[in-house]
Formats: sequence, C-alpha cells, structure tokens
Amino acid sequence: MRLAVVQQLPLEYYPPVTNLLTFLEESGDFEVRVFSVANTRGRPAWTRKGVRITTLPSPLPGDSALKRLFLQLRFVGSTWAGLLRFRPEAILYFEPHSALPVFCHHLSLFRRTRIFVHHHEYYEPQEFDRPGMRLPKLAHWCERKVLYADAEWISQTNEQRRELFLEDHPLIEPGKVRVMPNYPPRSWKATENRAWKEGAAPLRLVYIGSLSREDTYIEPLVEWVNATEHPVTLDIFGYNVAASTRAWLESRAGDRVAFDPRGILYEDLPERLADYHAGVILYRGNTTNFVWNAPNKLFEYLACGLDAWYPPVMKGIAPYGDASTAPRILEVDFDQLDAIPFERLAQRGDIPHRGETHLAEPVQAALAEALLAI
Repeated sequence: MRLAVVQQLPLEYYPPVTNLLTFLEESGDFEVRVFSVANTRGRPAWTRKGVRITTLPSPLPGDSALKRLFLQLRFVGSTWAGLLRFRPEAILYFEPHSALPVFCHHLSLFRRTRIFVHHHEYYEPQEFDRPGMRLPKLAHWCERKVLYADAEWISQTNEQRRELFLEDHPLIEPGKVRVMPNYPPRSWKATENRAWKEGAAPLRLVYIGSLSREDTYIEPLVEWVNATEHPVTLDIFGYNVAASTRAWLESRAGDRVAFDPRGILYEDLPERLADYHAGVILYRGNTTNFVWNAPNKLFEYLACGLDAWYPPVMKGIAPYGDASTAPRILEVDFDQLDAIPFERLAQRGDIPHRGETHLAEPVQAALAEALLAI
C-alpha cells in the first residue's frame, strides 16, 4: 500500500512518529514516503532503510517573518507536488501544521485518497490566534471545513484529549475519533533496571526533555535536591532548554544536581535510564494541553523500570496512577517537597511487578489495520 506521511515538524523531535514508521516499514505491507522538515537543534537526522524521506529546510531562530513564511509555503508547494507524483492510496498527517498540502492534494481530483490524522498535542481553538500561527490557523480552517469530514481516522493521545477535541468539533462523527497513545516499543522491556536492583541510596532521580523555569517545577525540585538531608541526586538531560533556564541550571549544578544540555539520543534511552530509580515529570499545566497530558516520558520511564513522579495538576496522568505495582506511578507535590514521604518513595518493598503494558505495537497495529482496511 502506498502511504504518504506528512509532518511539517522535524521527525527527530517526535519518537512516536519514527517508532510508527519503523513498525509500518517492518510489517512489509506499506510503501512509505515521508514529507518533513530538518531539525535545527543538532539532532542526527533520522533515517530508515525502506522509508523514503523528503526533508526540506526549517526556519531558524532569528529568521525574518518573510523568510519563515517563504519556507513554510515552500513546504506546502513541494509536498503537494510530491503527493501528486507519489499518488498515495492513503495519507497520514500529523498536527494542523501539516494540513495545507494534504488539503491541496485532496482538492486536486484526488478525493478518493484516504485521509488519516493524528495529533501530538491538543490545541484549544484560541491557540490559533497567537502570533506566528497564521498558516496553522489557515490549515486548521481547511481541516474543519473539509479534511475532518472526509477523514477516516482522527486521533488524540488519550481519552481526555479526545473528549476535549470532540467538544470543540461537535459535527465530527465520534466513532472515527480514536485514542492513539505515545508508547515506547516492546524492545525497551529487554533492558533490566539496575538502580533498584542495587538499592536506593542515594535515590537517583532523572529528568529528560524540554525545560523552562516558567512552565515546569524544575526550580523547586533542584533547590530541594541541593538542600535536603535525604540521600538523593538529580540528573537532567535536555537539548531544548530555554537560555535563561540553562544558565540557571549550570549555576546550580554540583555533587547532587547534574545538567547535560546535549540530552540523550532516543535509541540510547533504555540503557541510560536503567541506572535511575525514578523519573520526574514536571509540567506546571499552564495550558489545557498540559493539564490533560500523559507525556511520552511517563511511559518511557515505566518501560525502563523507573517509578514516575508527577504533579497533581497533570490530570492526564492521574488515570494511570498506581502505587500497588512496580514501577509505581506516584503523585508528588513539587511545591511541598519537604513534606513528601521520602522513605516510602525510596522503598518499593515487596510489591509485585506489573506485566507488559503501555507498549507501542498493539496501538500501531490498530492504525495499520485501519489503513489496510478496504
């Protein structure tokens, strides 16, 4: 089956997409052609034998508004032309940002090409009125007027985001709006957690991902780790960190807190995470999207045997909360860290281990089955 995948965001920032592409290519059922843009943060370009990728330039920080518009329109035109040449039987596009070339192709006498849509994030309607969102706003208008009605599959990452999406778009048939979580592949389960096996003194915490002091609880956590009498350390890995936050972290680094601005390559995460007891999730929930977020890192921590600590504001994680099986998913008030039950957090006792849950392959298989359905 000829499948086009369109994402006007760098593949390297979205492991769920590259995991899915790997799964589809390995299935042998798809001829996959990807249209995307280059990353601007120095990440190695993602490639896969058997997946043909067309990568166009991305705007750089400091580019003029005119240049940014030119590059965005170039992506639309080039991808539209590529779709016309490829003549896909189905198109899977990610996020409203990627909708315009799909819309153009759909109106070019190719309405029989099947449309599938997935959202990494939940977008509140007013978000499209923010500065810099003119083209995504136009693309979202095209979705609402044409693509959503004709799409066979529209998905969000969890049930709460799905419900919010349906409230925003009441004319969409609910049955075609699915849930497709961002889980890691089963291969991650092959790495045994070494930290808990060796004991929990000191308790080793880790954070991976984007950071800012305004949008996360990184500041109170770092200050607590540096000041507490409890035996605890924190390692932070993030290549997408606000400049002011990076400078602040570097000023606080020491024996207990380490910061690596290079991050960790996705393929290296299972081996690196196996040396930690708990992974922290620190979003303050400053938007509805993050309140109802169950982020990739939650399931990545769990797959590698780490407990996951999350703040009460992240209601999207609450349904997964579980202190009765290991690895545990634990609510922690990062504004009141001196009051947390440290000894309980640092000991698992004899609680049973959970089985194979939160793995990507069953979710990916459901999408592949829908793509192949006639």
